Amino acid sequence: MTSINETFVCSPIKDGELSSYTKSEFRRIIRNMMQHENYQVNIRRVGQISNSRYKYYFGHILTTAVEFYNKAGKYQIYITSTGETVPLDSATLHEALKRKYNPEIVEFTGNTVVVAGSTTKLSDSQFINNFQEQIIADMSNDGIQFLDKDEYYTLLKQGTSSKHIAEMVVNN
Repeated sequence: MTSINETFVCSPIKDGELSSYTKSEFRRIIRNMMQHENYQVNIRRVGQISNSRYKYYFGHILTTAVEFYNKAGKYQIYITSTGETVPLDSATLHEALKRKYNPEIVEFTGNTVVVAGSTTKLSDSQFINNFQEQIIADMSNDGIQFLDKDEYYTLLKQGTSSKHIAEMVVNN
């Protein structure tokens, strides 16, 4: 069974209207869904991602990595309850990266369990210089090339979406 797994961030612009990019993404996803017998749509509120340390990480690093790995068919998500394999998404990748690069060890009912530590507990310096830079270095070994922050922010200011930037980088 073929499956789809789509994630994108949208925000209403003036007077609750959606941007043309958001409308086109919804149309694309719904057209893709209609090719499948079963589908589920989840919409959830996310916090504001401003020009903080997270904007580059979520908007460029994760979005580009997901685009790259899905195009290559690497690191897909295996759902044990159904036996289904679905494409990687940013939220799942972020959780996996937190577990790998920011692990916390928890004692639970006499067992030691490794869980994903919260990145919000990291200082800006720890997040950028340790967590994020190690991820960039390791993903570069997979062949992913990222734009630097200035290049990324320049394209955003020109109105290019993070998804489109990731597609440009991966297809280049």
